[in-house]
Amino acid sequence: MFRRAFVPAGLPYYAPHSLRSTLAQLGEQRCQSAEEFKAWRRNLGHSGVLTTFMSYGGVAEARQAEIIRTLGQPKASRAEAADRFAELADAVRRGI
Repeated sequence: MFRRAFVPAGLPYYAPHSLRSTLAQLGEQRCQSAEEFKAWRRNLGHSGVLTTFMSYGGVAEARQAEIIRTLGQPKASRAEAADRFAELADAVRRGI
């Protein structure tokens, strides 16, 4: 089903698991509370939060350093986060 959707759209094929991995990583970045992440993981079809974290929870060392450096800074507003998500969705549609 995925192949039949990607090819006519002119997009490179990605397996369904790749999409799930991307969505899990996006949830880790966007969810601002445990409750939000619980709702996110349910939409991924995972029965528990640990499934999501253990299967998709890797953080590259460079990203880890960036996260640690910015922990003391204020979080972006939800409107800013929604704007970033819209930009990401647009980039995915354009195949960037």
